[in-house]
Amino acid sequence: MNTSFTSRFFISIVTGIILSVNSYTAQIAISQNFIPNAICTVPANIPSKLQEIFNEATKNIPCELLQSLERVEIFENEAKNMPRAMANARILKVRKDAISDPEIVSVIIHELGHVIDLGGLTGTDFQNISDFHDGALEFYEDDLSLLFYKISWTPRSVKADSQTLDFVSGYAKYDMFEDFAESFVLYINHGKYFKALALENKKLRNKYVFFKYYVFKGKEFNTGSIPENLFVRNWDITRL
Repeated sequence: MNTSFTSRFFISIVTGIILSVNSYTAQIAISQNFIPNAICTVPANIPSKLQEIFNEATKNIPCELLQSLERVEIFENEAKNMPRAMANARILKVRKDAISDPEIVSVIIHELGHVIDLGGLTGTDFQNISDFHDGALEFYEDDLSLLFYKISWTPRSVKADSQTLDFVSGYAKYDMFEDFAESFVLYINHGKYFKALALENKKLRNKYVFFKYYVFKGKEFNTGSIPENLFVRNWDITRL
């Protein structure tokens, strides 16, 4: 969950990597030079109760995209009004008492999606501010996350031509930041499912291609399974 306590990038999808349904292959292609992280080292000190979970969650994430993370906080029983997890570029908070053991790694991956979105893919073209913003936080035109946002979103709302099936989950349609984080989880944990969706839906194909090339540098994941019905969306990818 990406909330207002946090800080919240193409211009068109690059023509050379937009793949048509006819040319897109369902075959999983695993990059041979991708090596999972033994341990992802970040500036933040990881609470001991989360260290093993954090290591599992980050093993397939490019660690260089997580270097904005400065603080990880864990809560148990004392934060009943807090969402089960939240993150921005610098801070990740987890209510461990509110998350079941089978889903906690997926929840952390979702929150790390926010860290990458807001802290790992940031632009530096200070002279060109885009129309996208999160409260007072502005996004520069060379911010890579804009490549993803503009598939389904305008600076103020979901695009008029967007349909429910253009999103990987119900929660992904909440805002562009949750769209990013939910799609990020699906790409890692349910790669077969995301690829199958990409074959059926142009916007999801462009989202898949974004993660493949801009986040994972060609790495794909032969993970999960393909549901029988591709025209139904779960609310929350972390509970798949």
